[in-house]
Amino acid sequence: MILHWLQATFDPNQGMKRAAAFLAGQAPTVISGSVQVITQSAMMLVTLFYFLRDHRRLLGFLLRIAPLSSTESHQLVNRVSEAISATLYGNLAVKLVQWVLVGLMFWILGLPAPHCLGFW
Repeated sequence: MILHWLQATFDPNQGMKRAAAFLAGQAPTVISGSVQVITQSAMMLVTLFYFLRDHRRLLGFLLRIAPLSSTESHQLVNRVSEAISATLYGNLAVKLVQWVLVGLMFWILGLPAPHCLGFW
């Protein structure tokens, strides 16, 4: 009964044509998005390499061109460094607390492997 109704109302050829048209319409978007992600990733890796390799020279250059006194420039660099460190360590601390609380909640609920599930 249901099989006959499906055969009468659903045309597989028309469905395949619609699916192929949809995929063909989305192909340029997917390809351009993939190329963009690959290009941006390559640029990010090259930039990161040079920042990590030449960070002392870059910092010296920025300190020389900054319209601040030497003391002010060094204070600025120290404050930015402290802010970055505080942000990284704060994020790690929050993630650790969340992991413990989620693992504890999963343990209370009786789910298997709460320490693994809390990690995700």
